[in-house]
Amino acid sequence: MNSTDEKQKLIEDLQVVKNAVARSNNIFRFINISRAMALVGLLGGLGIAILGGVFYYLTFRFNTFTEVPLSYRLALYLSMGIFCITAGITKVLLILTQVRKTYRDITTLQLFIRLISAVYSPQSIPLIVSFASAAVGVLGFLLVRDLALYFVPAASILMGLMLVAFVNIFYIREMLFTGSWLVATGLVTLFYAERLPSSLAVIITFACGFCLWYVAYRFMSKTV
Repeated sequence: MNSTDEKQKLIEDLQVVKNAVARSNNIFRFINISRAMALVGLLGGLGIAILGGVFYYLTFRFNTFTEVPLSYRLALYLSMGIFCITAGITKVLLILTQVRKTYRDITTLQLFIRLISAVYSPQSIPLIVSFASAAVGVLGFLLVRDLALYFVPAASILMGLMLVAFVNIFYIREMLFTGSWLVATGLVTLFYAERLPSSLAVIITFACGFCLWYVAYRFMSKTV
């Protein structure tokens, strides 16, 4: 085989790889968004901790949340809404920025569509539907039975199991640490739900769990 044939064979092999990548809906296999998701986790964890702390302070000061002045409650709800919107936008922008480093030859709209198709892929949709159904059933049952004090532990366990299940779909190893934390702390707070305020349970489970995502990323980045 001469040099020309070798070059032609190499071009054909590269074209096969390119076509395989193009046909693959799961672009997470070819990009690294661990840093972006770690930053989102840190932002989310700190935000949840602050909001949970404010909620606990108001409840402690006014005995019950229903006795908190309406203006305070509205301010807290508004802060929660702004936080959720900010966290969502930040996550999308960070992920798009990271993905753009790999996929430079397509438009932002095409890139966004690829991300959506990767998130809601044939592999992930059954898991999403299963966990969503379980969440609606379990959390709905707790609310109907007036067992809302178990809401946070149950949500923590369900989300933790979901994150662990999605590790091999999104290829983000840090999800395993946060998922395990959510399951473990969810089980612990489940047994102490009658004595532990829900706001503190949120801080222990979700706030610390999402901050752990960033810590795990930093630790694993140094060990790789």
